[in-house]
Amino acid sequence: MEDDKKPTLYDKLNMSNPAQELLPAVIVEEDTSIDRDFEVVQKNLHDIIDTGKKALDDIADIATQSQDAEAYTTVASMINSLVSANRELLDSHRRKQAVKKAEAANNTNNTGNTNILNVTLTTAQLAKMLGGVRIDQ
Repeated sequence: MEDDKKPTLYDKLNMSNPAQELLPAVIVEEDTSIDRDFEVVQKNLHDIIDTGKKALDDIADIATQSQDAEAYTTVASMINSLVSANRELLDSHRRKQAVKKAEAANNTNNTGNTNILNVTLTTAQLAKMLGGVRIDQ
């Protein structure tokens, strides 16, 4: 009677019990929401720009083949939309940098609580304030 323990389900399935395994601690640094949001916006804008380029190529082919003024108007409109999307992508970079600078400034300003008091006293006045210790003049 070495072990009177009943075999567990893990023993029956020849599996290790995950509750008994020691796993290393993993420290995950949280993304700030601005970083995550920026990545989503950047991906969306890149997708819009890529889709717009393909659509522009198709519309330009149609305009060339048809020689229709309305098709060329559509091409011009598509070009303006792509320019706007590219501007928005650049602006999102600028906005992110501005937010990061503001966060860095807030972090450096809040590192400690330092109160500075400039007082000019004579030695006799300081001694008097500290409890009446007399200093011969």
